[in-house]
Amino acid sequence: LNTMTNPTDPCTFPTRMYVQQVLRMDTPERPDYRGIAGYLASGTLQKNDLVRIFPSDSTARIKTISLGNKEFEQVQAPFSCTLELDQDLDHFY
Repeated sequence: LNTMTNPTDPCTFPTRMYVQQVLRMDTPERPDYRGIAGYLASGTLQKNDLVRIFPSDSTARIKTISLGNKEFEQVQAPFSCTLELDQDLDHFY
């Protein structure tokens, strides 16, 4: 234990987000909304970033990043959030 160092900052690792749920709603404010909810375990995400979906290898750009009713320009791990993508990708294989 005396030789162990502090854990590395998770923001310095490659970006990984574990998807937990696809949120769907159809309201006048957000018609045909699809939100990808999950846990950002490492790295950072910001609006307009290109993300790759595994294992389907699809790509999309981030339109919005939110937590509840609050929107963010950028988030860093560790963080739970919902991504709205520029494409409806609610299948991951």
